[in-house]
Amino acid sequence: MNDRDLTYFCKLIELGSYTKTATFFEVTQPTISAAVKRLSKQYHDPLITQKNRKSKLELTAAGTILYQKGQRVITTLASLDYDVQHANDKKIRIAFSGIAGGFYMPDIVVQFYQAGIAGMLDPTFIRSSSALKALSDGKVDVAIYSWNIPFNDPQYYLRTLEVTDFVLIVKADDPLAQFDNIRVDELRHLNFIARDRQYSTTEALFQTCHQEDFQPNIIYTASTLELEPV
Repeated sequence: MNDRDLTYFCKLIELGSYTKTATFFEVTQPTISAAVKRLSKQYHDPLITQKNRKSKLELTAAGTILYQKGQRVITTLASLDYDVQHANDKKIRIAFSGIAGGFYMPDIVVQFYQAGIAGMLDPTFIRSSSALKALSDGKVDVAIYSWNIPFNDPQYYLRTLEVTDFVLIVKADDPLAQFDNIRVDELRHLNFIARDRQYSTTEALFQTCHQEDFQPNIIYTASTLELEPV
């Protein structure tokens, strides 16, 4: 199978248009159509059905499998290309999220230095929400990040470094300030100031409230974590 044909096919399904796909790759529309035809011939299945040129693209059962597994193949090939091209770099790419990086990066840098391999360390900072994708895409070798949704995937080696509580910050005279622990349901009628959902702290809030089938009422989205006196 031609990996370029597979790439065209997966992008076509993602964009839902031959024209948009051709534009994306800066090729002609017949080039995309020919790629799909070659794949269709190889697998003895139309893969894609369409009532007319303006109707939505529909995948056959075989097309669905090809799309789902094809995405993984494309990611693996991209990672392979990167690894081969950078095989002589002798770098260990470690991604840190902001909070986790503040805790663990200094110790890791010291350990690399003490082992005499400081030159191999290639650190970078990313958002926690992007860490797993960076690993999946082969952009980093290790990710140290904060997250609130546990998962188990044999594709990754997972190690929990620390578990922390979900903490709310309230005024000293707020009724909730007297409690060490509160029920999730008690968050239902509260107003929140939070970061946007790209940050793990806010995502933790949404996931926590989701347990009781409601969304938190965010009245203000803060741009920083700084607390300013009123």
